[in-house]
Formats: sequence, structure tokens, C-alpha cells
Amino acid sequence: MMIAYRLQPVIIFLYLVPIFFANVDFGAKGEFFLRSHLIFYPLLIVILLQKNVLPLKKVTLIISLLLVILLIYLGDTFLNRPYYLASSFASTLLFFTYVIVTYFFFLFVKKYDCLQQFYDLFYRFIKVSLILVIASWGIHFSSGIYVLADDGYGLFRPHALLSEPSALSLFVSWFFIRSIRDKRPVDLLIALTCMSLSGSLILIIVTFSTFLFYLSLSLSASRRLVLYIAILAIVHFVVQAILDYSRIGVDYLDDPLIKLKAALEAIVYLGSEGYNPRLNTVLDLFRFMLENNRLYLGMGPLSDTYLPFSSIAGSASSLLFMLIFNFGILVGSVIIVILLYNLLKLPDKSDSSVLFICCVITTSLNSAQGMLVYQIMLLVMLYAKNKENTFFRPF
Repeated sequence: MMIAYRLQPVIIFLYLVPIFFANVDFGAKGEFFLRSHLIFYPLLIVILLQKNVLPLKKVTLIISLLLVILLIYLGDTFLNRPYYLASSFASTLLFFTYVIVTYFFFLFVKKYDCLQQFYDLFYRFIKVSLILVIASWGIHFSSGIYVLADDGYGLFRPHALLSEPSALSLFVSWFFIRSIRDKRPVDLLIALTCMSLSGSLILIIVTFSTFLFYLSLSLSASRRLVLYIAILAIVHFVVQAILDYSRIGVDYLDDPLIKLKAALEAIVYLGSEGYNPRLNTVLDLFRFMLENNRLYLGMGPLSDTYLPFSSIAGSASSLLFMLIFNFGILVGSVIIVILLYNLLKLPDKSDSSVLFICCVITTSLNSAQGMLVYQIMLLVMLYAKNKENTFFRPF
């Protein structure tokens, strides 16, 4: 027991490092993906197995199940797309690594009741990332050098050691809400500063959306639904105002509202007008599924990572569309129902509830860092399902 207690901060650290230390970016000079998960996660699995902190029966069951699924996936790939077998194997193996390490980590957290310690360290990792964003901006402002920032859209966009500015969305939104809840004005100022410096519209939308959702948690489910309808109505009028916005002689990249208008036009007119690469990726995804008659059942697990369905992106633009492409629109519809049900039934304003909101909204709009972000949602769902009778019970 004492060994396991001493291991707690080490285990949590090993789990979080690959999430927050993913990429070193020097703008136009290039970037370097650290891929630390390839070292830390196998090491984490070995430590947990060696220290005998996991229930052997559950571990054996989950590994056996995943191996069977792996064989089925590879069999489907070999029969239908043998020339993608190597890519399929690599993607599937990496995906299962994320799933296994998250499940093992969940068992560890559950057994030694160290969820609060996880959240505290999670908060510190986020704070370090946000401080790096501010420091990166300071370096650029004083010297013009790009450090831990990209030059997308011709702008300076800091993102610490994450993959891109929008990858901050989940972490800033949760940090923002927790700093308000715990009355930490300095941390709130740090979060607001990073939002203004990141240059990511997705980050701003996710943060304020999750904050509004957080405020609604004190309401009953029926009043919460009424509030959401009212918010949608307000969003409708705001969107209409942006679509009516015009400014002659201004370049697309020089005016954030023009850029936002182009993105909204693409959504309203389904890509025939405006410019929205995320939407175009989604349209390519559905077009590919229709051409191959796989709209309802999908293209097969992890297909979005190795099938060239789009010339714009190498994977689906969000978790929902990743699941739809892989498993079909039927599975996607079931997932939407489950998520909506649980969003209306969230039991409290705990860290788990707030993080679940942040995960749902972030992964619905964004795919930055992929499974390194998606696995956090899996962790929250596993723990909440185990601890709360009213949480994650769709039927």
C-alpha cells in the first residue's frame, strides 16, 4: 500500500506528460513532434503491472478483448483494403495503447482513490502550459522570434508544447471555470490572457460555451433545456449579424470577423460559398462514405487515420465525425443521444462534471491532438460511471 501511495504522483505524471508535451514549434522554421507517448505509456503499463496494483482478471479480460478486436479489424482491412494493412495495424496498435493505458490508469485511480490528486496535478500542468503561452508571446513581442508557436494564417499563434492553438481549448476552458469556482483571480487573468493571445477562435468558442453550460448546472433539467434553446436563439441572431457584416478592401486574414463570416457562410451553404476547412473535411468524409455505400455501418475502425478520404486533412475533424466515419451514422446517432442525455442529467459542479462538459464541447468542434485529448474524455466517463448512479446511464 505504501509503495502504491508513493507511486501516485509518478503514475499521474507519466500519464499527463505525453498530453502536455507533444510538440516543439518554431513557426516557419519548422516543428518537432515529441511523440513521448511512445515511451511514457508503455513504461506506465509496465510499472502498473509490475507493482501489482491492477486486478489481474480485469486486466486479462480487457487485453484479451482488445486482441480479438484487433484481429477482426486486421482481417477486415486485409480482405477489403490489403494495401492499407500496414497503416491499419500501426493505427490500431497505437489506438489500443491509448485505450489500455487509460483503462489501467482508471483502475489505479479508482483503487487508491487519487482522483483529486489527478485533478490538482492536471491543473498545474495546464497552468504551466498557459504560462508558456504568455512567455512565448513575450519573446516574440521583444525579438520577433517564434518559440512554441505556429505561423498559421500569417499570424503569431502560441500554443505551448501542445500540437496547435486549438489544442488548448479543453485545458483553458476547464482551467477558466475552475479558477472562477475556486476564486483564483490571478489564474483567471492568465486564462483570459491566453485566450486573447492564442489566435484560436475554437478556443474562445469552447471556453465561453462551457462556461455557459457550467452556469446552467444549478438549474433543473427542464429549465436547463429552456436556457439552451434561448442561447441557440441568441446564437442565431449573432450568426445572422456576422453574415450581414461587410468591409470593403480588407483582406481575409486581416479581419477576424471576415474570417468568421467566411467560415459561417461555408456552413450555411454547405461549402459552396465561404471557406471552412473543417466543414470541407466533414463533407469529404460523408462523400467518401456514400461513394463506398458505407454510410450506415462506416468504413471500419480507425479508417479515418489511413484512408485518403480528403485532400484537406489526414483525419476526421472531431471525435463525433471520427466515430461516424469508422462505425457509421447509426453509431453516431446513438452517441449523440447518450451525450445529450448526460449533459441534461449532470449531477453537480464537480471537477468531473465540468471536465465532461469541456470534453464534449471540445471534441465536437475540434480534433487537435486526437486520442491524447479523447482519452481524457474516456477517463472521465469511466470514473463517473463508476462513482455516480445518475451519470452515464442513457436508458
